[in-house]
Amino acid sequence: MIYDFIAIGAGPFNLGLACLTDPIPEVNGIILEQKERFDWHPGMLIDGTTLQTPFLGDLVTLADPTSRFSFLNYAKLHNRIYSFYIREDLFLFRNEYNQYCRWAAEQLPNVLFGQTVDRVEYDEVGRCYRAHSRDRNGCRHSHSARKLVIGTGNAPHVPECVKGDMDHATHSSTYLADKARLQARRSITVVGSGQSAAEIFRDLLQESDRHGYHLNWITRSPRYFPLELTKLTLEMTSPDYADYFFSLPAEERERLNAYLSPLIHCFYAYDLAFMPHGENLILVLEDHVPVRVVMKDIGEEIGILNGDIVLPEEIARISFSVREDMKPNCIFTDVFDCFFRHLSALLVEVGLLDERRFWALVAECIETYQASHPEYGAKYVRYDLFASQFALNCLNRLQIANNQQMLDLADPEKSLQFIGTLDNPLAIVRQGAGSA
Repeated sequence: MIYDFIAIGAGPFNLGLACLTDPIPEVNGIILEQKERFDWHPGMLIDGTTLQTPFLGDLVTLADPTSRFSFLNYAKLHNRIYSFYIREDLFLFRNEYNQYCRWAAEQLPNVLFGQTVDRVEYDEVGRCYRAHSRDRNGCRHSHSARKLVIGTGNAPHVPECVKGDMDHATHSSTYLADKARLQARRSITVVGSGQSAAEIFRDLLQESDRHGYHLNWITRSPRYFPLELTKLTLEMTSPDYADYFFSLPAEERERLNAYLSPLIHCFYAYDLAFMPHGENLILVLEDHVPVRVVMKDIGEEIGILNGDIVLPEEIARISFSVREDMKPNCIFTDVFDCFFRHLSALLVEVGLLDERRFWALVAECIETYQASHPEYGAKYVRYDLFASQFALNCLNRLQIANNQQMLDLADPEKSLQFIGTLDNPLAIVRQGAGSA
């Protein structure tokens, strides 16, 4: 028999695939899992810990709200729907989610546990994949399918420096099994800045007085980064937005990334302010698609916003000090207000991109950069490009006052003229996503 698909690993993703294809008679698939039953991160099923996503992100609901495998149906069948409703919390306890997934798996005859897949090959003649597995009794099995789905999850990573000393260390994946052994020590150190480290630290902290151990938490990150769950981010990761984004002409997305990303990098990495209008910034095209930019300084429109930095004498004039809250204005004013505001209006006028979608793309570009450069995390907080408002800098007044030299190079900040504030379009888009 040749299945439509073979899925290796019975984690939530492949289990969701099995649930969603179960009522479709035209699709037949099989899921192979080496464990004896569904058990989702058993080492981290700490009492009171919850999922990071609301219950509607269960195995099926966002794809098929009518599915019998929904969490709400599970809660109803187990006489727990009213207790869940009364609790008024969208986030499921992790233990509860594990029980729900186990219930779903037990209803699916094509989810086979105790099957260790040790070889997969593609049959060129039969034009199908063959997965070879060994069951709990050592018997060999072979299954064929037109499609292959890999959902094996991550393997625990133990640093080389502690592999030979695991009697004194443990990995978060086995935390609960090793908890009693850890608490017998005089001192415990948690290493890492992710959610698992935070939950383990909190769990151990609650019992530190009773057991009398000293508790430490060490991380190489400059701060602790919460999971990005803002309304704008959730919308931009939705299937509807993905369809919209990838339907945009590729050159529009590339043009925005090629223009904005270098400016953000200069600001966060080097405190470099640059006025990126048409004279100063040149887009480089390959086959009519922007791939990078060339920055061209014309004298007074570049600056290092850090008066303490030591520069060569011939360029020392470009370094100066400004108030911390004024630094992001090199992006807010020169990019958002003086360029993107007008570009957005033009895109609306020609019917290419509505205003809200344009600023959503800007937000995505910034968030993509920030995710790629976590080393500047502290600056992302200090200089928040998603702030609700920013100061209105009246550049036209500077030009009218002195059309030969807009800024006093000895003290550029003193030359600036501010009047009131502007609403940040990125914050407006985020609020709109929250009310949609």
